[in-house]
Amino acid sequence: AVLAFIGNDNIMLYGLIAVNAALAIMSAFSGTSFRSYVVTVVAEDRLVAFNSRLEVISQIVSISSPLFAFLFVDRFGLKPTLILDSVTFFLSFLLLFSIREEEKHITTEKRNTSIKSILRDIKEGMFFIVKEKEIFFLLVIASMVNFFIAAFNYLAPFSNQRFVHPSSYATLLTMGAAGSIAGAVLANKLFKNSYNSILIALALCGVGLAAITIFAVLGLPAEVIVTGNLIFEFFLTIFNIHFFSMVQKKVPKHMLGRVFSSIFTVAVIFMPISTAIMTALPFSISIYAFAVIGAGILLVSGGGFLYSKKVLD
Repeated sequence: AVLAFIGNDNIMLYGLIAVNAALAIMSAFSGTSFRSYVVTVVAEDRLVAFNSRLEVISQIVSISSPLFAFLFVDRFGLKPTLILDSVTFFLSFLLLFSIREEEKHITTEKRNTSIKSILRDIKEGMFFIVKEKEIFFLLVIASMVNFFIAAFNYLAPFSNQRFVHPSSYATLLTMGAAGSIAGAVLANKLFKNSYNSILIALALCGVGLAAITIFAVLGLPAEVIVTGNLIFEFFLTIFNIHFFSMVQKKVPKHMLGRVFSSIFTVAVIFMPISTAIMTALPFSISIYAFAVIGAGILLVSGGGFLYSKKVLD
């Protein structure tokens, strides 16, 4: 809200950069905290249904909010938009502050918050993950999936050039959004919350990406080619919903925050590595790269399936 009343455009620009950096940091905390808190108010047998509905709402908001923001900025300007933005954040704070459900697994013992205590908590989370082979398995799967997703995200913006159509990238994103919403709606109906389910969903993600290459090689219209992303996002959303629900069920409540933090940290580490590899390889911007990424995801799901059958069953 303060930025809206700053008259100097340069100061406002730097202020917006600082605010967005702070929001990115806070988002990392809020996402982890939210997923850890959910188990306090949602019964275990309803976690998948809850996460499915949450994903539907999140996808609808993520699609509609940029359009609404554009219309609002175009009609009223930047400063009123910043004021509206601050009001929505304040309302979010009030809604969160109104929650009175106590986390019964939290002890009342006060601990001094310091860098040392934070690092100790992270270490405890990592030790727990390594010790519990089921959670470690999920961490490995999530990390490898993020590696290939980062490669796809790097490749996707080149769709207009690869498919020789000026609106291919926009259509690709539209198909992906439709697939995400459909996946969130049907996740609880089509798949059970089990290792087999998430690995099958993951394998079908790879099939969706491979389909992009197949359709392109066959010379099909761009509108048909990008349906591969609909398949990919459909099953990726199902995978994510069941993945997070499984972690919420298998990890003790008092360890959820540390485990989710460790999972997010390790998974994100692999993303810049993937982007660096895609940037370094001169042949990475190719129609066939979609199939290579899809094949990589298929290998991850296949290896995970064999491991779960041998070790976890």
